[in-house]
Formats: sequence, C-alpha cells, structure tokens
Amino acid sequence: VQPTYDEPDTLMTDRQVPYQSQTFINRETTKEIAQEAADGRLHTIHPNHSATFYGETLIFQVPQGLSALHLPGVREKQVSRLWRQFDQSDMLLDRQLLQYRHDLYLNDWGLLMLADSLSASIYPNLPNEQAVLTVWMMNRMHFDVRLGRIDKRLVVLLHSSHRLYNIPFIEIDSTRYYALHSSGKRGRISTYRQQPYATNHECDMRLTAAPLLNSDRKHTAYNRHHEDHNIRITSNPRLIAFYASYPQTELEVYAQAAVSGSLTRQLEEQLRPYIVGQSTVGALNTLLEYIQEGFSYQTDIAQFGHEKNFFCEENFYYPANDCEDRAVLFARMADMLLGLDAVLLEYKDHVATAIRVPE
Repeated sequence: VQPTYDEPDTLMTDRQVPYQSQTFINRETTKEIAQEAADGRLHTIHPNHSATFYGETLIFQVPQGLSALHLPGVREKQVSRLWRQFDQSDMLLDRQLLQYRHDLYLNDWGLLMLADSLSASIYPNLPNEQAVLTVWMMNRMHFDVRLGRIDKRLVVLLHSSHRLYNIPFIEIDSTRYYALHSSGKRGRISTYRQQPYATNHECDMRLTAAPLLNSDRKHTAYNRHHEDHNIRITSNPRLIAFYASYPQTELEVYAQAAVSGSLTRQLEEQLRPYIVGQSTVGALNTLLEYIQEGFSYQTDIAQFGHEKNFFCEENFYYPANDCEDRAVLFARMADMLLGLDAVLLEYKDHVATAIRVPE
C-alpha cells in the first residue's frame, strides 16, 4: 500500500536546504591507499578492478580472491560468516567509495548506487552476494541499511530520509526500511538481527549538487521554436540515467534539487533574451507562456506507466511533461532568471506554483 504524504511543509525556498556535513566520515585519498599497497601493507590488493557507474569506468583496488567468497545459502549464520570473511580481508573499499563520492559530487543515494555498482562488478550475476557486500560497505560508512530476504532473494533494506513510493518496505522499531531491487515482488520481508557495523545515518535523498558524470556524447532531445527564438537544450545521457535510477519520492526532493551547471548556462543564454527590459510581471508572464506552450503535455501514467516526478533536466529529455514537472521548472526559472521566491501548492490531483512578486 502506497504511504500517504501528509506533511504540509513549504516545498520551495529561495535557497537550498543546507546539507549537514557528515563528521563521522574520514575521507582518505586513493593516492594514499595506493601508497599503502606499494609499501607492502596491502599485499593482497588487485589494483585494476573496474566498475561501471552510469557510463563512467571507475578503477578500484580490490583484494584478490574476494570474488571467490560465496554464500552457500541465505541463513543468518551463512551471511554472518561471509561478513567475517570480508572483515578479515584487506578491505579499503569504503575509503575508495568516499573518495569517488567527493570527486563525483554524489549524494547519499549516489553513494549507495556506486556501492551497488561495485558489488555487481565483483559478483556479476550473483544478486545475493551483491546485496551482502553492499550492506557491508554501507555499514562500514555508518549508513543505516540492513540486509533483507524475500523468499530466497537477498535485498538491501534502506532507511531513507524521505518517503519512497511503490517499493515494498518493513518497519522495525518504527523505522521504515525499503527493499531495493525487489522488482516489486510482494510477500513477506524478513531481515537479520545482526549488522556488520554500528550505523547512525539515514540515506538523505536530497540532491544538493548535480553529480559530475562527464560524457563526450551529448543528446539533444529538446528543440523547439517559440516565438522568435529557437530553444535547443543538450542533455547529458549519463546524468539522465542517474536521475532515472531515483525511486519515486516526495515532491520537495525534486523542487529543491540542484540544477547542473550545463543546463543553467543553456537556460541563461537562451531564455534571458526573452525577458530583458521587461517588468517583473511581464517577465513572469513570458516565462509562464514558455512553460505552458514550449512542452508537450502527457500524464506520467500515459508516458511511463507509473508516476514519475522530473528533475529539471529531465523536462528537456523526455517527449512530454505534466503539471508538477512544469510547476517545479517554473519555480526554478523564476529563481534562476529573476531571483524570485516561490512555493509549490499541492492539490489532490494538481500542483501549481506561487511566486512572490515584490510589486
């Protein structure tokens, strides 16, 4: 049953919500790790293991023989034994993950997806081992994730800062854990009493910086002629793939999400000429007309078969958008181009934008 969103807080502010630094994390550089390997302290390290992360090829140092450690079954003792084997290895995977998190501007969800990608590269086609390793790595970084079981399939159970929709979940001591990669499978969700390490941090779904996923291949899906201007927006397919990985969550996450520098520059260059010399109200009306006329309209159900809120970049990639996508985009444009505050207004079947006009 989908949870009901019932928090009537302000959804849009004039500045992004501050992100609390994670003081418990000690970030080390991959250069220092490589030096330790060269000094012989990590004699079992394999230095050239690659993992693919949304088209990016990332190099990790992984203990030799790690992929040979397997689960004979999914009982608690068998999982615990594999975790102990991980502990006995020279495993510095968490430090490397945190370095890539810093280099790629990843939020908590991005870090989890990176850990998941690394697990998949170490244990290809072995989803149970992947889940065990992902939970072990995330727990090493003190994130509150647990290992769950649906029948004989192991899954990652995520404690999220925001409600997630259309994902099975289990509640433990009033804390909700969402079963990732469950493929929507229904049934009893079990979990394990033991966790490899103490945890104190939920997964923050907010996106305070656009991930730095560089791509030589750009995709121009949005090309519209509006009045006397031809608006042509180029998207980064790797960034679009990252946005697509997001589970459906609360609207405030999309409304407050950072916009990539590339999209910001393109909108500034191509839309600012529309509004130069106009009054505030005139400029708002111009932007509103563009939002309403510059996109094809389609409901999420018709376009995707399920609900999907857009991050700003996605409006310029997919063939159509709907009311909440336009409301968020209009609010961001009012802030970006005019410096105006905005809030989103949620109705039963609609979302609108309210702009604070000084005059």
